[in-house]
Amino acid sequence: MTDDEKIDRVCSWILWQYETTVVFKSNAVNEYNEKENQIIIYKRGKRDTVLHSLLHEVGHLLVRIDDNKRKRVWNYEKPGEVLREEVLAWEKGYEFSTWLGLGINLKRYDYHIKMFLSQYVRHFARKLNSGKITKKRS
Repeated sequence: MTDDEKIDRVCSWILWQYETTVVFKSNAVNEYNEKENQIIIYKRGKRDTVLHSLLHEVGHLLVRIDDNKRKRVWNYEKPGEVLREEVLAWEKGYEFSTWLGLGINLKRYDYHIKMFLSQYVRHFARKLNSGKITKKRS
């Protein structure tokens, strides 16, 4: 199965199961928009990057469904909670891919996890250094 076929399978399944649409844009940031019930994916780049980004955003959908069942509320002002959801979304995305039988390249998937998580860490480090995030002592 090609990456494009895998992408189509993921899009079809989440539309059928969750009525969540996927929109591919050439000028977008990957995101799951819970209010719109929509996943937006940056469509340029290598096909496996697009596939892995899609799986990650589906992971956010699945994490939030689980959280709603447990009545868990995230505080997105706290970097630790944002990073925790990001890691969970990557894990749920991979679990979903194995459940669908996509046979993704785990080495490349792990590469994308590290690449995207490091961007979040750098982002929060810049905010911390600029004083936009304050350290709290316990």
